[in-house]
Amino acid sequence: MIDLLNRLFNLHPHNTCQITHIDSLIKVYRGTLSNCDLQILSILRLFEKQRKLSVVPLLSSWSATPNSASTTALGALQSLDPTIVFFTCTNFPRWRRIHDTLGNSNTTDSRLYDPVFLLLLFNQMMAEPLPSSSIAWLELLRTNVVSLFLRSLSAKDGQIRELALCQIISLWRRLEVRLRAHI
Repeated sequence: MIDLLNRLFNLHPHNTCQITHIDSLIKVYRGTLSNCDLQILSILRLFEKQRKLSVVPLLSSWSATPNSASTTALGALQSLDPTIVFFTCTNFPRWRRIHDTLGNSNTTDSRLYDPVFLLLLFNQMMAEPLPSSSIAWLELLRTNVVSLFLRSLSAKDGQIRELALCQIISLWRRLEVRLRAHI
């Protein structure tokens, strides 16, 4: 079904790239490296290119938990399954590049989160109002997403390494400010 949608979006991007259509796709997007999720990500990039609009506000309502929605990127990150994030760290997709959206059928895996998607979602979280409580920070750290950034520092793609380093530095600075405020 997603393959057919991907073809339709690419054949008629002017007609298909509508916010209502994209919003529906985000509800079925799981953020994994499955072929279906990579095709949805490809459609989201096509939408951004066609409409000159970012899908980031729509992705802030994304949730890793089926049949639920988040209100912020922080909520979306907190919905991640820490076991799957850890499994993504230990089986890091070396083939993944920042600008590639479609892997070949031998490299896709629905048991792994897409590290590029998580890096970009974390970037959005850092642009929003940050968690105000220590519990919210702890819940974020329990997802193992920071471990994924550390693992991303050894990615083949230099842009992934650079993005991961920027996220780690940004997180460090925010936590440092938070700690100084409590001392």
